[in-house]
Amino acid sequence: MKRAAATATTAPAAGAHTNADGVHREATRTGTVTLSDDDVARFRRDGFIVVRGVMPPAEVDALRARYDRWFADATGYNDGNLFDLAGNEAGAASAADFKSPQLLWPSLYDKEF
Repeated sequence: MKRAAATATTAPAAGAHTNADGVHREATRTGTVTLSDDDVARFRRDGFIVVRGVMPPAEVDALRARYDRWFADATGYNDGNLFDLAGNEAGAASAADFKSPQLLWPSLYDKEF
C-alpha cells in the first residue's frame, strides 16, 4: 500500500525540541509528514490520528491553555458558537459540563488567533 503524505505548517520555534516519543527534531516553518500504513489504517478505523512533532510543545501548551480558559468561561455560548459535540447540551447545567466542547470562530474572541 502506498504511504500518504500530509503537509503540516508549524510556527517558527526557538530551537530544537524532543517529542513525546523521544525523537529530537528541529521545528520548521513547513514540512511533510509521511504517514505509515498503520497510521492510515488507524485513521480509517478511528477517524483521527495523532501526528507528533507538527507543532512545538510550547505552542501546543499555549493553545491548550487558551481553549481551556474559553471553555471554562463558556466563551461563545451566548452567541451560539460554543456547543457540545457529544450532544450533552440539554443535560448540562452549564457549558463546564460539556463532554466535548467545540468553539466556532475562535478569532471572534481573540484577535491574535
